[in-house]
Amino acid sequence: SIATLMAYAQKHGMAAFQQAISGGQYAHPKGIFFGGSGPTWSRKTQSAIFRGQLARAGKVAIIDYHTGLGPWGFGEQIVPVPRDSEAFRRAERWYGASITSPSGGTSTSADISGDGLSAALLLLPHAEVTALALEIGTLPVMDVLAALRADAWLHAYGDYGSAQGRAIKKQMRDAFYGDQDAWKGMVAGQSLLATRQALTGLQRA
Repeated sequence: SIATLMAYAQKHGMAAFQQAISGGQYAHPKGIFFGGSGPTWSRKTQSAIFRGQLARAGKVAIIDYHTGLGPWGFGEQIVPVPRDSEAFRRAERWYGASITSPSGGTSTSADISGDGLSAALLLLPHAEVTALALEIGTLPVMDVLAALRADAWLHAYGDYGSAQGRAIKKQMRDAFYGDQDAWKGMVAGQSLLATRQALTGLQRA
């Protein structure tokens, strides 16, 4: 229940609450953020593309797009490596001092595992990989969590075609997509900047 969740957050703090919720779990298939029992189609596809297209790459830049965390329309630049690593320092040279790291506690994101961006670093051990997640904010975190909980319930127990199912799908869309021109413009502008910074970084010696 919401009361139970709020009690946990009050006792342990919001950072621990977010880590507990979104850090992932492998014990409850019908629960929220279930990590699965094996590689997903998207992970297998990612692996195949990397093996086929990037096998000889010396330098790789990856920008991975996410939404749902942070202030509306703001793109947090998250680098999924420790702050004291060379990869983080290289990303800082490329993107500036405002980059964050989940492992350093400076990000709005929990420190997660099993995500595609972290997998990319493992799938390209021969290359110098500079990875960035651009996390675009939408709604307040509790609204996003409510949408995720409702969607998990719908997948496990609900009816997609029902009025309730359609309402939950709209709730999810609203939680992860700011359907306003200003939001879209902010995303486009920040994306263009990050892309140009990545291309400049790749050209450096």
